[in-house]
Parts: sequence; C-alpha cells; structure tokens
Amino acid sequence: MTQRAYDQLSHDVALNDLPVIIMVNGGINGGSKTRLGIFDIPYLNTIPNINYLHPSNQAELLAMLRWALTKAKHPVAIRIPSQPVVLGTALQEDFAPSHYDLVREGKTVAILGLGKFAQLAVKTAELLAKKGRQVTVVKPYSATSLDEECLSGLEAKHQLVVTLEDASIVGGFGSLVSQFYADKAMKVLNYGAAKKFTDNISQAELYKQFHLTPELLAQDIEENL
Repeated sequence: MTQRAYDQLSHDVALNDLPVIIMVNGGINGGSKTRLGIFDIPYLNTIPNINYLHPSNQAELLAMLRWALTKAKHPVAIRIPSQPVVLGTALQEDFAPSHYDLVREGKTVAILGLGKFAQLAVKTAELLAKKGRQVTVVKPYSATSLDEECLSGLEAKHQLVVTLEDASIVGGFGSLVSQFYADKAMKVLNYGAAKKFTDNISQAELYKQFHLTPELLAQDIEENL
C-alpha cells in the first residue's frame, strides 16, 4: 500500500505536473510508533515537481492555500500545523519561487527555521543576543526547494548555518541545505527528529532529545564556533 501511495503521487500527480493540492498533517509529536508524522519531508523530497510549503503561522497557511487554489500551476503540498499556531502575518503571497525572508540580520551564524520552527529560530537568536552574539534568522517556506541566491549570500558574513525542521533530518530540508554547501567552506548543523521510531514519548521530551529548545540550540551553536 505504501508503494502504491507513492506511485500515485509520483506517476499520477507529479509526472503529469498536475496542479493538485495535498494537505499534510505532520510533525514531531508524542504519538505511538505507528502515528509518527516525521517522514513526510523525506518522502516528498524524492519526487520532482512537488512544492512542499510549511507555514509558520495562521496567516501564512491561509496565504499558501489561496495561492495554491488560484495561481499554482504545479503540484503543491501544504503542511497543516498539528498544534495551535500564532496568528502572525504573511510576508509572501506568491510561493512559486523558492524565496526566503530575512527576519533578523546578524553575522557569523544564520538560523533557518522552517515552518513552525521559525519561532524557535527567533527565540534562539534572542537568547544568543543576550550573550552578545547577533545572529541572522531566515524564514524558508518550501521544504523541497532552495533559495540558492539567499544561501549564497550568507557566505559573505557567516561561517555557520543552522537548519530547524519539524521532521526527520535524514533526507529532509536540512539535507538539501547541507548538500548545497557541501563543496563550500560553510559549516552546517541540521536539527529535527532523529531517524528512529519513538513510542508515546512526550513532545517536550522529544524536543529535549533532539535539542530543539532555545537553550540547547544556543549551547550547541556556541560550542560549534
């Protein structure tokens, strides 16, 4: 059944480049080992033509859905937040190009917070600022494509890029960023869920295990400079 589901996405939707909209419920949760939502990005990352969007707030979710319904000419997947999100504002209305937004400008370190982890990126930057380190925060929107112009621009003032994603880091968004910088001097740290089955472990505990808290991230960043 899993292979058939994959074939439907790959052969029936992506191969024909149909403007289908797929709503995905996923993310790191405290569910049982058969109810984990962390393998969606690696799953969709292997299929061409699908743009997998991750909103960080309610306004972005609605903006992405409006764009997908009225303007998208290719397959679009949108991650539905599995927990309450902030209302926020939408900085983008067109999600066809993979464009990143600069949320906070700094130097040496850049944190890319995908989807709901955009807030985690900001909180981590605020914590580091209290220690005298001004870091850059970037908001990506797509988990399956890169803003290569933005990533190239970070090379001038940064030596460390940190990616945060609410999914498995193996084959995920961070993997794409690491591949982009593979032949460059940039150091990259990827954060997300480990490639393993967890069973009824609380989300808070999983965040600690995966170092997805401002305190643990700030500590790791300091240790890698």
